Amino acid sequence: MERRPEAVGRARRATLDNGAVVEVRHCDARSTGLPRRAFDLVAATMILFITPRPEEVVAEAVALARPGGLVVFQEGDIVAHTCDPPLAAWERLLEALHHHARQRAIDVHVGRRLPRLLRGAGLVDVHVEARTRIQHPGNDRRSGLPALIDALGDELAGPLIPTRSELAELRAALEQHLADSDTTVYSPMYVQAWGRAPSP
Repeated sequence: MERRPEAVGRARRATLDNGAVVEVRHCDARSTGLPRRAFDLVAATMILFITPRPEEVVAEAVALARPGGLVVFQEGDIVAHTCDPPLAAWERLLEALHHHARQRAIDVHVGRRLPRLLRGAGLVDVHVEARTRIQHPGNDRRSGLPALIDALGDELAGPLIPTRSELAELRAALEQHLADSDTTVYSPMYVQAWGRAPSP
């Protein structure tokens, strides 16, 4: 399931390229239109991390699972995303991203809330695991923060970074820091939580 038409197109092309037999639907994860209590497994990855009102997405996922069915979420928590040596530009850009998320009611720390969200939606036998990784030079995810800055563009301009030129300077400093092989980059914390829909 994808909410944006361009994402639907990318997913459909990827499934064709890989020879996978997968149906890609254009719908909102809060209201999928799929049959209730019908699926053995309902899984979602990195959707609550970018979605306001995550509890509504979890409630829909639980509603789709048959009694005893498994519901699995994997989400991020930006708490661990940092670098060493520290960089002032990194901190300022992260602060601007936090501000951008708050303005849109998005919780970039939703990963830590996953077990509570699943229990609150009625799942039982809830489990959780978490990990973070080192993003070594050459790893595409090492440039995740600059890519996000590029994707948001002018949306980051505001009280914390008032001008485009200042944003460009911060991004350039970040890029130079990441290009240094002596810079250690820690990924966000990735949290996987799962539970079962209660049986009657």
